[in-house]
Amino acid sequence: MAQTYRTFIAVEISPGIADQAARLIGRLSRTGAKVKWVDPGNLHLTLNFLGDVEALLIPDICKAVSAAVADIDGFDLELAGVGAFPNVAKPRTIWLGAQKGEEEMVVLHDAIEAALADLGFRGAARRFKPHLTLGRVRQIDPELSELIAKEEDFAAGRLPVDEVAIMSSELHREGPEYTMLGHAEL
Repeated sequence: MAQTYRTFIAVEISPGIADQAARLIGRLSRTGAKVKWVDPGNLHLTLNFLGDVEALLIPDICKAVSAAVADIDGFDLELAGVGAFPNVAKPRTIWLGAQKGEEEMVVLHDAIEAALADLGFRGAARRFKPHLTLGRVRQIDPELSELIAKEEDFAAGRLPVDEVAIMSSELHREGPEYTMLGHAEL
């Protein structure tokens, strides 16, 4: 059986953004809601999730991603605004949003998605919404919804986006472990 990697393409965040997100998680976690919070050291902005990929395809993926982003200029991304999918009233995923630079992130995602389609990867059915996942809600608590709404103007800072990472994740009971498989500069 061929070795596979659970693979995704992401923008890594700076330690300053991770610190701001950790402070926010600390405030949001004071409710009675059962939430699986993302460890601040594992925070990233996922552009494309590929699922289980055979190890032999990883070099082709790295080449395709590099070619896709080669003509895209680096940009600044402002991470601000807290929200939830599907909505704040019934949160399942709590996130920190992207403001300035959001459209550039969509362009980046779309370019990578088109390049990966040539390798047989299907794109997402809905429009890409750049976000930093903070936690996944296991049991809803009205107090959590109220706190999310109060943090809608939270600003974590700016992040220069000048490369993307091709990553793998191994899922463990204590949380995922990420490994860098490659990177591509904008």
